[in-house]
Amino acid sequence: MTDACVLTTLDLVDWINITWPAPGTTVCSNDSSKSARTFRPRVHKWRRSDADRQACLRSPTLQTTDLKQRHEVVVSTYIILLRGINVGGKNRLPMKDLKLRLQDAGYSNVRSYIQSGNLVLDAKTDPIDDLGRVIEENFGFKPDIMALTQDPFTAAIDGNPFTGAGNTIHFYFCKTTPQLDKQKLDSLLARSESTALAGDVFYLHAPDGIGRSKLVAKIESCLGVSATGRNLNTVSKIQLMLDA
Repeated sequence: MTDACVLTTLDLVDWINITWPAPGTTVCSNDSSKSARTFRPRVHKWRRSDADRQACLRSPTLQTTDLKQRHEVVVSTYIILLRGINVGGKNRLPMKDLKLRLQDAGYSNVRSYIQSGNLVLDAKTDPIDDLGRVIEENFGFKPDIMALTQDPFTAAIDGNPFTGAGNTIHFYFCKTTPQLDKQKLDSLLARSESTALAGDVFYLHAPDGIGRSKLVAKIESCLGVSATGRNLNTVSKIQLMLDA
């Protein structure tokens, strides 16, 4: 491949105007043995030597194009929520081992919180499909995975309408906008429980806990979409990891 210096249009025009006479100009020589001639510009292919390359880099008008700037890749921070892991001895997925496998797969700044499947990492593209592959190849199963960028995750926290102890307020992050079955939800809702829906996040305030909640047992049938839940304590810890 020819190693050529890349010029902007304006740089090339300036260089031509400074260096060359206008086409058709009569050019005279100080050598009396040579007669005057009419200037006719000719274009030559130029292969740079090392000296030419250095001169090109030093020149105020001849500048190389920075290809890295032209092909810059944006890296985003993702919050990864895994569903149905490390429950009752099934789908065991040690977070320490998973972090190492993800780093080997090229992900950076990988962090985790407790064993319920909460990760924060940096990636160039949405990592859901690749994460599923990494987990399946290394641990033998493929869990449900939800990936959120930082803005919608923070918006979910800001949109929480409830106050109370962190373990009584629950966020259900939905893969798509819920198709709420209001009649079914009301039939399962305990007197002490309150709910709210904002975009793709369903909020539940359960002051008496969710261990025996009829609504939680059938939450997806009420939402009409796949969802994974985290209480306010966990969500707040993830936010701290994002801010660190």
